[in-house]
Parts: sequence; C-alpha cells; structure tokens
Amino acid sequence: MRQLLLQCRNLCRITYLELLWGLRVPESVVYNFLAPALVLLLLGFIRGSKDYLHVLVPGVIATTVASSAMQGVGTTTSFMRAYGSWRTLQASPIPMALYFAGLIGSRIVRTVLIVCFMLLVAFLLLGYRMQGNIALILVYVLVGTLVFASLGLVIGYLIPSPSAVPGAMNLILLPMIFTSGALFITNIEWVKTISHLFPLTFLVDLMRNGARSGGMGKGWLINLGALAGGFVLCSWGALMLSRRRVEER
Repeated sequence: MRQLLLQCRNLCRITYLELLWGLRVPESVVYNFLAPALVLLLLGFIRGSKDYLHVLVPGVIATTVASSAMQGVGTTTSFMRAYGSWRTLQASPIPMALYFAGLIGSRIVRTVLIVCFMLLVAFLLLGYRMQGNIALILVYVLVGTLVFASLGLVIGYLIPSPSAVPGAMNLILLPMIFTSGALFITNIEWVKTISHLFPLTFLVDLMRNGARSGGMGKGWLINLGALAGGFVLCSWGALMLSRRRVEER
C-alpha cells in the first residue's frame, strides 16, 4: 500500500512538472490555445449557420485533441531519444511506464484546458450552445488523448529524425481530418469507407453525439470499441518498438 501511494505521488509530481514546463513557454501556450480557437472562429464566421456550429465545434475539438496528443507526446519522446534524455531516463530510478503516464497525464490536463477555452470562445463569439453534457465531452477528450498519444509514440519511434516527426504526423493527420467529417459532413461513399480506417472518425462521432444529445448517441459502443482497439494496437506497437530501440540514434 505504501509503495502504491509513493507511485501515485510520483505520477502526480511528473504530471505537474511536465505541465509546468510546457506552460512556461509563452509562445507554445499562445499557439496551443489560439490556433484552434482561430480555426473555429474563421469557419464559424464564414458559414454562420447555427446548425453548422453543432457540426463544426465538436469536430474541431476532436481534431485539436488528436493533434495535441500526437504532437505533444510523439515529438517529445523523439527529441528525448535524439538528445540523450532517453538514456538518462532509462538509468533513473523512475520506471519508464510511470514517466510516460505522467507525460500523457500532463497532455490530458493541457488539452482539457484548451477544449474549455474553445467552448468559451464558441459560446461568447459564435453563440454556440452545447446541448449535451460537458463532463461527457471531457471523458471523450481523455479517451482521444490516450489513443492519439499512443499513435504519436509509434510515429516517434518509426521516424529517426526528430525534426521530421511533426511533418510526418501532419501528413497522417490531414487525411483523417478531411475524411472523418470533422469540418464538414460528406455523402461520398468511398470517402466514408476510407474514414473508418482512421480513429479520428470515431472520436468525432462520439464528440458530436455527446455535444448534441448529452447521451452516448447511436453507435457509441462501436465508436468506443474502435478507439479502444486502436489504443491497444498502438500501445502494443510502441512497446515493441521501444524494446528494439534501446540504443539511441
């Protein structure tokens, strides 16, 4: 019991320190908060329809969750391997799993803050009124962060150059955005078929149903199951790749 409490304390400390270090960079804070809000405002003002806001706001939130988790966790671990922090972590008494849990925990807290800021901007400037439960939306933020953080780890392991990791992630994320219905709903059948290959599609469906009705919505079990499967697959892939890359490049 004492050991468990100690590990929980260390986890909270790692989460707090990672969050603090991230928030101490003003440029990063401004970009992380303002960029999604500006995209939301730009598309919201262009279309202007109240019905479209119920499509747009949850979609942009889901996209922000995916981008924040992938870039934050994947890029961080890639730079750690390249600049020696990875080897230092391996030699430290802190278990690597505990450190990664704290890293993802800090990303979850940061993403929750960003999502709350986006909802506030949509409420004040666009007149968006969410009909669902914000607590349920935040649960989906947690689920989405776990899935895309694990995907970011896989990409960070596969790409040897840290400077190339953000570009590779954007290359993977862009097809997800335009096929998942995050920004608009398409009726093209082949696009809908391709979209089911990407986890963002299922996260967008969960966000949209939760924001509109306050409940799980139609097909929630399939959406959650697909996200859980993606999380397990990516986590297993990251674990296998981490064992192969003990030595840093």
